[in-house]
Amino acid sequence: NYEDSEVIEVSKAYFQMGEIYRGRSQFYDAIVCYENAFYLQRDVLGEVHASNTTFLYHGALAHMEIGEQYLEKKEMDKANESFTISLDYVKKAIAISKSQPMTQSDDDLLDMLHLSLRAYTRLDDSSGVSEATSEIIDELKKVDGDSSDAIEKLLRQRAEFFIKSDDCSSALENLKEALDLMQSKSDFESSAKAYDIYKQITVLYAKN
Repeated sequence: NYEDSEVIEVSKAYFQMGEIYRGRSQFYDAIVCYENAFYLQRDVLGEVHASNTTFLYHGALAHMEIGEQYLEKKEMDKANESFTISLDYVKKAIAISKSQPMTQSDDDLLDMLHLSLRAYTRLDDSSGVSEATSEIIDELKKVDGDSSDAIEKLLRQRAEFFIKSDDCSSALENLKEALDLMQSKSDFESSAKAYDIYKQITVLYAKN
């Protein structure tokens, strides 16, 4: 009806204002706008609606940026609080996106999963890092075209995370998987990457 469509238009306007504020790095003002957009639209269309993922995802981006600012100032408690809120937002967005697969593009879901990985990494959550990386890899495998380079990069990132966490066995698993992937290709760049990964594996074995 007319009233509902009016509310949806106001909701979109709030979102646009949020984008302007975020572009100016006024992240708290942006978050207020995204939240207004979300709650207004939710009351009309319900929570599980595809466009709500946009409001939640952009709110998550703003909270992530606030966390990064606190991190630069070495205010770890405030940084972790912002990263946690960012993660909560993006997890809700991912859940809605997965329940509405026909209305979301693969890129949208991948962007959200990458943000969740960034939040888990900032929070030093190893199980979260593992889970998010696996989800991204699963999504990349569904996308048309060769995604092996992107997958190799993710596996090596996950390995680096485990190395920093002193979990060498998990790091080795990821590096071996990345090595297998690069060895399955015959181009020069993949061979160079395979050699680089092989050297990394050798160094890890020597340490253990």
